[in-house]
Amino acid sequence: MRRWIRRNYIAAAAVLLILCLFAFSQFGKTKTIDVDQPIAIRILFSPSTSVNNAMVVILKEKMFFEEELPENVTVEWISLDSTSARRDAITAGKGDITMVNMPSFIAAKEAMLPIGLLSNVTISGAAYYSVNDRGFPLESIGANDKLAITGSIGNTAHLSFQIACMEMFGNSSIFDQNVLALVEGDVVAMVSNTNDLAGVIANDRIVGWPQNMKMVIDLTPYIQKYGVSGVFAASTTFMTENPAMIDAFYRAERAAVQFIKENPDEAAAILASFWEGENAEDMKKALVLFPPEIEISESGYDLLASFMYQSGLIDNEPIKFRDFSNYDALPKKE
Repeated sequence: MRRWIRRNYIAAAAVLLILCLFAFSQFGKTKTIDVDQPIAIRILFSPSTSVNNAMVVILKEKMFFEEELPENVTVEWISLDSTSARRDAITAGKGDITMVNMPSFIAAKEAMLPIGLLSNVTISGAAYYSVNDRGFPLESIGANDKLAITGSIGNTAHLSFQIACMEMFGNSSIFDQNVLALVEGDVVAMVSNTNDLAGVIANDRIVGWPQNMKMVIDLTPYIQKYGVSGVFAASTTFMTENPAMIDAFYRAERAAVQFIKENPDEAAAILASFWEGENAEDMKKALVLFPPEIEISESGYDLLASFMYQSGLIDNEPIKFRDFSNYDALPKKE
C-alpha cells in the first residue's frame, strides 16, 4: 500500500514538474499575447543603404520580433522609400509600425494624426560639404549657386542644416532658394563629373564621398542636440489595442541592438548581403561610428519641436514630450 502511494506521489510530482517547466518556457514570450485568429503585423521600413536603417535590417533578417510572437501572429515587412509615404500609410490604416524621421513624426503629431512614438532607431552624422571650394565659406553662396540635398527636402540632413543656419546666421531659411533635392547617385555623378554644384548637404555615407567634397560644417552636433533621428512610430489604434505586442517589439529591438554590439562581424555581413554590392568592412565601420540606440532624448525632442514651430514648419505649438500618453513606457535617455 505504501509503495503504491509513494509511486503515485512520484508520478504526480513528475507531472507537476513538467507543467511548471512548460509554463516557465512560455513566460515573458507570448503569455500575454492572446489572439483568436491569425493576424499579420505590418511594419513599413526603408530599403535604402544607410546606417540609419541598420538596426531595422537586423531586426528583420534575424526575425527577433517574430520570435516574441505566437505562431498565429506573423510579421509583414513592407518596403517604402519615402518617410512621408510610410507615415501617411500608418495614419491611413495601411500599416501598424513604421520607421520615419523625427521631424515627420512631429508634423504628424501636430496635425493630430493617429500616430504614436515608440522609440529611437539611431542618430547618424551629416555635414555640409563644399564642392571644389565653390561653397566655401558658406557666406560666399550666391543667389544662383545650387546646394544639393541627398534625398528629400526636410529630411534629417536638410533640417540639421537649417538648424545650423539658425544658430549661425539667425535665419534657418537663408539658403532655401539654393536647395534642390537629388538622389545620392546623381549627387555623386554631378560632384565627380561637373561643376554644377556649390555644395552638398548630406548624411554620412557608408562608403565615403568623392575627394573633391570638402566638409565645411559638421552637422552631427546639431543632430544630437536636437534629436533629429530616425524613429519607430505606430498607429495609435495598434498601440491601444495591442500593448503586449508593443512590449514584444521593445524586447525585439533590444535584442537587435545587443546582437549588433556582440556580433559586429556577423551584423556587418548581414547588412552587406541585404544591400547587395556593399562591403562588410564598410558596414562594420559605420556601425562603430553610429551604433543603433532606441532611447529618445527628451530635451532633444522638445528643442526640435520648438524649432519647427518657430520656423513655421508646423502651425500649432507642439505637445511636450512629457505629455505623451505613453511617456512612462518610452525608452528615454534622460
